[in-house]
Amino acid sequence: MSVSLPCDFSLSKRLGFRLNAMRQPLGLRLVKFFAAAVISLLVATLSESWFSEKQQRERDTGQLHSLASHLNERTFDRIVDDLNGLAPMPFIQDTAKGVLPPDNSEALAAIHTVRAALKSDLVYLLNRAGIVVASTRYDGGKSITGNNYAFRPYFSRALQEARPVFYPALGAATRKRGLYFSVPVVDIRDASVTGVAVVKSPLDGFDERLRQQPNPTLLVSGEGVVFAGSRPQWLLRTVYPLAESERQALQRTRQFGSE
Repeated sequence: MSVSLPCDFSLSKRLGFRLNAMRQPLGLRLVKFFAAAVISLLVATLSESWFSEKQQRERDTGQLHSLASHLNERTFDRIVDDLNGLAPMPFIQDTAKGVLPPDNSEALAAIHTVRAALKSDLVYLLNRAGIVVASTRYDGGKSITGNNYAFRPYFSRALQEARPVFYPALGAATRKRGLYFSVPVVDIRDASVTGVAVVKSPLDGFDERLRQQPNPTLLVSGEGVVFAGSRPQWLLRTVYPLAESERQALQRTRQFGSE
């Protein structure tokens, strides 16, 4: 860093200053020189480190945006589109309303087709009371038909707000993590909501994709719970301490288990 001397600083004073500096012992001048060199090197190193960290942050941000775009376009949008295609089918609507019996062949054929196309864990249909009236099987033939999921927000929000809902949670029956996507089943005659169609997507693929990221990466719910990540030991842990009211809300909906 250079310092400009005042304009009234005389030549003799400047020369005297320079001569005095030159009279300093060589050892002292060398110490000062090396000290200045070390400081310059430290500043340069810190600047380079800061610049490298800035570049790394920019790369990380770009990778996260790319991952988010991939999840939105190839996962979220596709699942909601397939559910929106399923909901208006007459036999799906009649099953939700109770006109057709639970697990009738037409409804099962339709939801099995959606499950195969999406490679999902479960596809099922709930009536207005939150009771499953048609479901694909899991774990070698187990069924959730007849179970009541009225306590789950993916049901209540889709029913009340008549819009698609995304909800990460631990399965109440399967005890496996999943991403739940739900859409309202809207009656094509009077526009009333007669039920809710749901897809549960597995998280194994998400974990694998996150492990491919160069830095530790997490998918965190709005409640602050890690529901997918590059490190298994982080799963279902909170990223910050929860207030008692938040903890009670999670227990009430059993979003990540009863504990």
